[in-house]
Amino acid sequence: WNFKRLDLFVFVLIFFVTAFLWAREPLQKGFSFIDYPPNYDLYPLYDAAFFDTGSQFALIGQKIFMYGGYFFERPLYSGFLVYLHALFGQDYSILMAGQAAVYAVFPALIYLIGRSLNIRAVGLAAALVAAFRGINAIAASNLIDLASPKMMLTDFPAAIGVALVVLAVCEWLKQPAGKWHYALWVGGAVGFTLMLRTNALMLLALIPVYGLFKFSKEWKIWMLH
Repeated sequence: WNFKRLDLFVFVLIFFVTAFLWAREPLQKGFSFIDYPPNYDLYPLYDAAFFDTGSQFALIGQKIFMYGGYFFERPLYSGFLVYLHALFGQDYSILMAGQAAVYAVFPALIYLIGRSLNIRAVGLAAALVAAFRGINAIAASNLIDLASPKMMLTDFPAAIGVALVVLAVCEWLKQPAGKWHYALWVGGAVGFTLMLRTNALMLLALIPVYGLFKFSKEWKIWMLH
């Protein structure tokens, strides 16, 4: 196999194995979920309940991103929950299993970042660490308030967005002439992440610095990009 086919195989393998492991890990009662009467099933609370309520309004045809009359600056996650509820219903154990399966793309993206930097072994090791970290975060969610794949918060999807930004920047700066369109992918990934966490604005301050060093001898190309 050539490297491209091998990378695709490893990417898909990491994704599906991680999705299986994260989805099968039981949802825990903890800082984001608690059992409520009368049926004592697990339901979200605090910020998790805030995000979920926004998605529930959309399911009944109401405004999704205006909750309680206030502007909401993190609309993407509530929008994602709308589709999850439409697919999996209102059983939060099943709902979070579906979410965890989607989030399993995170370790796979980490591997691609290693591949982009020509250190596949490090990328694979980092992907395994991220996969096991996700399992531990779910299992320990009743003990420690950690961002996990089965938590109704924007921390974990924001990490996926940052991984997308890093991957696109690596590919762009490796071959700026041949992959100039990756600059557009960088902007798209930053925009995606901004709809999850406004902290991603810091990336817009850092990325041009890397570009400045890369294109310092070819300032006209730098200005074009």
